[in-house]
Formats: sequence, structure tokens, C-alpha cells
Amino acid sequence: MEAQELQEYLGIALDMEKNIFLRNRLIETLTARRDQLGIPKTFSAPVKPQEQAVMSDGAEILPLSTDGGIWEGQARKDERGMGHMEIAAWNRYHDALTAYRLDIAKDKARLLVENRERSLLSQEIDELVRFQAESVNRLGQIYDKNIVFPKYRNLIALSSLYEYICAGRCYALEGPEGAYNIYEAESRFDKIVTRLDQVIIHLDAIRDNQYVLFSAMQETNRQYEQLLDAVQILVQQGGQILGEMQRISHGISEQSDRISEQADRIRGHTAQISAQLSELRETSALAVYHAERTQKELHYMNQMDFWSGRNDGVFFNLPPH
Repeated sequence: MEAQELQEYLGIALDMEKNIFLRNRLIETLTARRDQLGIPKTFSAPVKPQEQAVMSDGAEILPLSTDGGIWEGQARKDERGMGHMEIAAWNRYHDALTAYRLDIAKDKARLLVENRERSLLSQEIDELVRFQAESVNRLGQIYDKNIVFPKYRNLIALSSLYEYICAGRCYALEGPEGAYNIYEAESRFDKIVTRLDQVIIHLDAIRDNQYVLFSAMQETNRQYEQLLDAVQILVQQGGQILGEMQRISHGISEQSDRISEQADRIRGHTAQISAQLSELRETSALAVYHAERTQKELHYMNQMDFWSGRNDGVFFNLPPH
């Protein structure tokens, strides 16, 4: 393979590795977010006072509930007015029970919102996983050309090999002065960082000796933040739409037996809202990213086929342009 073709090949493989790395980060982050949603909280119910308490002088307290729900003690009191401590206990129990029921109601409302968001996140994660599998498969076909030795089929090594070729430090991968030897020498003398976790931590430190990798990581970080923000917007807006659909569906179930015509109008409104949700997902920044990547990767496969001599006029086997 000529130096120009080698440079193009390495650039293609590097771009594939970079975007696979990006998708992996997105999948990991979004999965962690999803798994934190829809988890019910645990609340401890207040302990109910004894149904019948005995005062210090042996008189019995008989708890009754007033219309307002506040517990009072109807006591067989002696002249000293005993029984106020038991009354206070029932009042404290009522206050705690009210707070307990309020907490449960608030958590139920939170779960409704989070479960909608969880559902939308799961759909986006599934799409990422599907496109990721396709990209990994295409990259495998690119590597099957056996142009790059398996040891160097990763983001860090490819970045350095590509940089050596582009900078004119060498014109081939093999040989005493080839890209492989340069990479091994710089790795051995710690001139370059070869561990991805260290690259992420010390990104600014690799700017001079691994500029291509530095640039790739910078671009990946930028895309990562943009796509995360886009997914967050999609989940929030989509969750609102799903909430509206659920409220309408609840209205249908309550009215369908009584007002058939009105229920039909509500169903039509539900269909419109469903279409809005579909459009929201199809036009999101993540969907645009998937479409652009698919088109670019198909072009890459076209290039691979052309180099292999498979330019027989079949679609995606045409000479690249």
C-alpha cells in the first residue's frame, strides 16, 4: 500500500476507534443515569400508640378520633386531670402519619416522572448499543485487511502511527525506520502515554508528543458533552409528552363508557402527541449523529472495497469520490 493510501487507511481506522470510544462513554454514562431512576424510597411508618393506655392512677385512656382526625383521650379523670400525656402521644402520631403519607405521595409522583425518563433513556441506550455493534462489525472488516498488526489496533497506537505517517517521520509501518519501531521506542522511553486511563487524566501533558491523540480526545470530549446535553433535553421534553399521554389515557378510561364521542377526540389528541414524541426522537442531536456516522462508515466500507478491487458497479462498491 502506498504511503498516501496508508495514511488514509489509518485515518479511517482511527476515526472508527474514536467514535466507538465515544459511544462507549455515552452508553456507560447513560446506563448509570438510568439505573439511578425509578428506585422507590423506603419510609418507616410511625408507630401507633397503644389503643388503650393506663394513667398513673389506674384510670384508662380511651382514644377517639375527631372529625378533624386529631386523636383525643376520653379519660376517666380524677380531680387532678390526668391523661394529657397520652393525648399528646396520639397527636404526635397523627402528625407523623400525615407526614408519612405525604412522603409516600411525593415519592409516587417522583417515580411516575422518573419511570418515564427511564423508559426514554433505555430507548436511547438501545439505539446506541445497536449502532455500536454495527460500527464494531465494520471496524472488524477494516482490520481484516491485515494492514495493521493486531497489537496496534487500538485508539492510542493508531493515533501515533497516523501521526508519524502524516508528519513524514516515516512512510511505512514495518521496517527499522517504520512507524511500529518509532512507536515501540517512544513507548519504551516513556515519551508517549500508552494507557487510556492515564491519557484521560493527563490529557494536556500529551499535547506535544501525541498531538493527534490529544486532538482526538478533545473532539471526543466536546461531542460527548454535546450529546449528553441533547439526550437530557430529549428525556425532559419526551417525559413531559409521555406524561400528557398518560393523563389523556387515564381520561379515556374514565370517560369511554359514558362519552364515546369525546373519548374519540381524546384518542386523536393522543395520536398527535405520540407523533410529536416520534419527531422529537428522530430530529434529536443523537439521531443526527447516528445518521451522519452511518453514512460516513458506509463510505469507509466503500473505500475498503475499492482498495480490494471490488469496484464492480454494485452500490457501495463504486470508486470513492
